[in-house]
Amino acid sequence: MDRDFTFAVYQKILDTLVETGYTFETVAEALENENRGTADGETGKKICIIRHDVDHSPKKALKMALLEKQKNIHATYYFRFLKNIYQPDTMKKIEEMGHEVGYHYETLCKKKGDKDQAWALFLEELADMRKHVDIKTACMHGSPMCKYNNLDIWQEHKPEEAGLLGEAYLSFDFSKWFYFSDTGRRWDSKYSVRDGVTNGKNTDVISSFQLIRFIKREKPDKLYITAHPSKWAHNMSEWFIILANHMAKNPIKLIIKKMCSKNKC
Repeated sequence: MDRDFTFAVYQKILDTLVETGYTFETVAEALENENRGTADGETGKKICIIRHDVDHSPKKALKMALLEKQKNIHATYYFRFLKNIYQPDTMKKIEEMGHEVGYHYETLCKKKGDKDQAWALFLEELADMRKHVDIKTACMHGSPMCKYNNLDIWQEHKPEEAGLLGEAYLSFDFSKWFYFSDTGRRWDSKYSVRDGVTNGKNTDVISSFQLIRFIKREKPDKLYITAHPSKWAHNMSEWFIILANHMAKNPIKLIIKKMCSKNKC
């Protein structure tokens, strides 16, 4: 059996989604359909959102985008505004493939909890990104090591104020969706400090192979899949490096997650 979290296995997930008959929508398209009252689509129509948080590796994001383009799949890629990650040329290439490119913001953490400064920086970074790509939606970066929750920027503002259709977490009713995130190198959100959702439809899916079997068996009408390109490996040496990194980080994330559940951080 293939090792999990390789590009070969990611391709099998895509093949399964295509073979099962899913229609693929970007985050922006899903929100536009919601606003038009057509979110449920035709009878029997199955919708899948694939979201990529480009936390560390634009190069891998580009490879994932190419894989999806080859299968006529359009996904959403959220780029952080950080050196070596914010790469306008890569973002434009991905957008030209038919994917959505969005803003992966973390301004509340950058400004150490100052909401006024965080909002000003949000607008500044967004304006810079819009010089290169058409940004319609934003998605918070979980920043598990930061004591501030970047989502809290919306306690005093709305996405519409920044000319956005919505936010990838706050703008969805996840009680209608099966939500899967590969945070922690598994799909059940065990190690998700802030990348999970509280009201999504629950499953016992952990591995990508279980995810594939679940999709084939259940064929849910609405799937929302979050995959971080940096968690997927090209080769065996890279696979072991990523595994070791998560083995070190995941126990810390569990401790932070327990603390957050008590303190609502």
